Amino acid sequence: MKSDSSGILLDAPWEHFNEIHSTNQYLMDLPDRCIRDGYTCSSDIQTAGKGRMGRSWFSPSGGVYLSVLFRSNTQVDNFGLLPFMAAVAAGKALTASIPHLDIRFKWPNDLLIRTRKTGGVLIQSRGRERVVIGIGINVQIDPDEFPDRPAFPITSLHLETSHPPQTGTLVYSCRLHLLEQYIRLKTNPESIRMDWLQQSATFGKKILFTVNGQSRHGVDCGINENGAIQVESGGMMHSFHSLEIITIED
Repeated sequence: MKSDSSGILLDAPWEHFNEIHSTNQYLMDLPDRCIRDGYTCSSDIQTAGKGRMGRSWFSPSGGVYLSVLFRSNTQVDNFGLLPFMAAVAAGKALTASIPHLDIRFKWPNDLLIRTRKTGGVLIQSRGRERVVIGIGINVQIDPDEFPDRPAFPITSLHLETSHPPQTGTLVYSCRLHLLEQYIRLKTNPESIRMDWLQQSATFGKKILFTVNGQSRHGVDCGINENGAIQVESGGMMHSFHSLEIITIED
């Protein structure tokens, strides 16, 4: 770690479980007297893993399940960029382990390889008193085992590279990069936004998306400083905090 602040975060407690209901929920339920910035929870298996919009996150053995907590007095002003910061951190951890891996991001929280989903990010908060940042990555789970079939097919690091990293090594790397990028977000949020855009799977491309239950076509014009996606659709520029990208049309 390069700064005293991130070094302090690295020294925070880290609890690892063979099996847990949800690493995110474990940290959300911690009593206030126990929490520290950087407090980390990881597990080999989750029995009630959480995904975006209340969805479940399939979490058998063979994946990275990692969550890190931050308190309000170290909150960043750029709260909306937290999912993108976490994606950048996960991307750096993956490319540090697999240098030639082409990791791409799909708004707001998916990690893709060749337009196939290999991981994701979940941010949960209690007001702004505490924020929990979760990262899940499929290292070696067979995509056919997943109960759900998302619009973007699922893949694993095992399928995408002949030398996937050990899960434990990748968990450690994800935590290290997440703490580093959290400090960076506090000091230089625009650099996080630009890094995310450089690896966006859809930036500048035509997309089919759904919003408020309706399907629409548009062009992804990036994200603003609050993390909202900017889409040109129907001859107008729109800013969305909630939509689902269905396909990339270019």
